[in-house]
Amino acid sequence: MPPIGLPHNEAIALLSIQKFGALPDDWARNKALPFVHEMDFGLTDADGARIKGLTVSLAVRRGKSVPYNIWDFTLFLYEVGWPQRRVYQLSINTRAGLRPRDHDYPHEHVGDAPRSPLSDEWPSWSYEDAFQHFATRIRLEADTPPDPGVLRLRP
Repeated sequence: MPPIGLPHNEAIALLSIQKFGALPDDWARNKALPFVHEMDFGLTDADGARIKGLTVSLAVRRGKSVPYNIWDFTLFLYEVGWPQRRVYQLSINTRAGLRPRDHDYPHEHVGDAPRSPLSDEWPSWSYEDAFQHFATRIRLEADTPPDPGVLRLRP
């Protein structure tokens, strides 16, 4: 079931808050879908206090037989008595042949407002560019998580 969007005006208010994030040590693989890498982390304010209920959820998928990437970067609000609600989401699918009217065409959501297509610059974005766009939109200061599709040697 797709996430429920927070009312747009409430989402805008939460997006205006400066946020800081400390990344977990590494990505986790989704148990049901091993080609999906996930990372979730909480947020703090400028004073280092936890921002109650706000969580960043990152999901990266890679195609096996057809080369493509899907980057879903989401800011969720969790509150007692409510399902998780989407504050902001950036969704980029690099599969060839997508058209602006296709649901999988790269877009962003702000709360419960209709999705809006991204600027024409997105095809040139790298994983790092997409994360920076997400971080800018939600006012997040955090290191860019390493791309889980790139082999990294550990020290």
